[in-house]
Amino acid sequence: IILVGGPALTPAEFAKHKLKKFRLGLGVRVRVPIGQYDPEKALNIGLNRWAFKLALGPAYQAKKMLFELKFAAWFFTTNNDFYGGNTIDQRPILSLQFHWSYVFKPGLWLAVSFDLYGMGELSINGEEYKNAIENTRAGLALAIPLVKQHALKIAFNAGTSARFGANFNTLAIAYQFMW
Repeated sequence: IILVGGPALTPAEFAKHKLKKFRLGLGVRVRVPIGQYDPEKALNIGLNRWAFKLALGPAYQAKKMLFELKFAAWFFTTNNDFYGGNTIDQRPILSLQFHWSYVFKPGLWLAVSFDLYGMGELSINGEEYKNAIENTRAGLALAIPLVKQHALKIAFNAGTSARFGANFNTLAIAYQFMW
């Protein structure tokens, strides 16, 4: 939801619309406890709990550069039927993301990103574990226009530090078609 910075537009209107220098958006995401869940197994497809993400993101445009921040928090409900009949709780996971983009010409752009994730400690049956997430990631993306309405996007994302949780690198190559 865009709170500050512009009205809702059709794709044709958006293409002609002059963007405001400052924009502020709000995001809400809900994960429903669906999927296969078996309390007798430690690993499951489903999590048997609800999760809610709230995010606030200001953005500022300065000529061909765009600066974006995103502050977000994931909140989780309790799973009272965790592996072996246990109860598992998780504190909120907080994140801060920074993105810088430079548009060379329409369709040709470069972006640099940095993400910081923290908190999210787990407790089982009320016993807390020292397992706080403290991860950082950095990324680089390049979009290259091919012909009208077609583009190639190359992105690399790397974990720069991981105290707890997953640490991985990704390379993505995507073909984009816009209609």
